[in-house]
Amino acid sequence: MIQDHTEPRRAASCAKCGSAGAREYEQYFFSEVGVPAETGKIWLCVKCARAERRLIRAAQAEQLRAHQLTDDQQVTREELIAAMDRFWAESGAGEICGRCHAQGTGCCPPMCRHLGAHGCLEKNVFCTSFICSALLNAISECDPETGRLLKWMKWNPGSAEFRLYEMVTRVPPVDREQTRPLALPVLYPGPLRLSGAQIREKLLQLADEVLEIRRRWNQLERRPFEEAEDNSQ
Repeated sequence: MIQDHTEPRRAASCAKCGSAGAREYEQYFFSEVGVPAETGKIWLCVKCARAERRLIRAAQAEQLRAHQLTDDQQVTREELIAAMDRFWAESGAGEICGRCHAQGTGCCPPMCRHLGAHGCLEKNVFCTSFICSALLNAISECDPETGRLLKWMKWNPGSAEFRLYEMVTRVPPVDREQTRPLALPVLYPGPLRLSGAQIREKLLQLADEVLEIRRRWNQLERRPFEEAEDNSQ
């Protein structure tokens, strides 16, 4: 049955205490780079959700302490964001994205509270891992393995922080995903081995093609709104 998202979905009872008015929460679990994440979902009341988060954060603090002492093939979210930022810079993908914004077809919502005059001021994992299909296909053409890794980033670590992206870009609450994150991951699989510098020359040669695709998509996306405006006059 199709869910009606005009109002927050609520279960009959909390899975922990049985009280009414529970909401659905989810948590992402990662194993290694390239392997799809597993998600756990549970219905909780506000009180029990807060209690679960305290337990999770205590466990995450222990994970971070252990991570500092061992080479456990994991990276912090800050390290993951930094690795993706290096790829954007070294590969030329950031330059193509900048040109896309300059022509008025960029992906970043202008209402984002972290978007400054010279670009993003504070990325989350969703933002740094989001690559439009036009650019992602061009990257895959340059290096299929890098393309596969970026697709994994987009649909796994990126998805784990999608709700955070909705909040910083000021998506109205009624339009946000109704399943809430129980806790954001503090560690992700890593390290990422992205061939940014190796694909730069070839990727930049595909820039005009990517930008033309973005222009065409933008025209198709705008057409229904333009037609509706014409009909209202």
